[in-house]
Amino acid sequence: MQRLSLITALYEQQKYMYDNIVHSVKDRIVSISQPYICPIVRGKAKSLVEFGAKLDISIDERGIPRPERLSFNAYNESDVMTTTIENYRKRTGHYPERVLVDKIYRNCKNTAFCKSKNIRISGTPLGRPKKNPTSEELKTAHQDNTDGIEVDRGFSLAMRCFGMALSAPSWTSRPVHPSCSQFSQ
Repeated sequence: MQRLSLITALYEQQKYMYDNIVHSVKDRIVSISQPYICPIVRGKAKSLVEFGAKLDISIDERGIPRPERLSFNAYNESDVMTTTIENYRKRTGHYPERVLVDKIYRNCKNTAFCKSKNIRISGTPLGRPKKNPTSEELKTAHQDNTDGIEVDRGFSLAMRCFGMALSAPSWTSRPVHPSCSQFSQ
């Protein structure tokens, strides 16, 4: 009975898109066997659209990864950063000295939040790059980049060794698209 109602909803979505000459619909069903999977437009060269869960994690100064958000719906990863930092403060009683993040997290809102809490955010600042960065700035940027590799290695390890991508047959059709931040004291 549940599958019949799912197929009926799928038909209604397809008919709506056909009748209205549109290519998207809210909560679009793309798989009858896994209706909770939503297409995520990534815009990458390999594939424009991916299917599966998006996972945001944070890694504290002891190297312990914590899942911050897991969703099958598309969302902007940068919206999770302030909540993640506040969760860190609740756990430890203080804000981190620095946050190692990908470029998508370095937006005006997150940069202002970090500045107000005296948190250094990794990567190049917004705006025009400096013409002559000091050797100390170059050294800090290199160290942040090196430390950020640990995050990517953690995802790689989870996917290869701990079966994050292979733990069940259904995982092959719903991969996890990771994004994360790392805190340091």
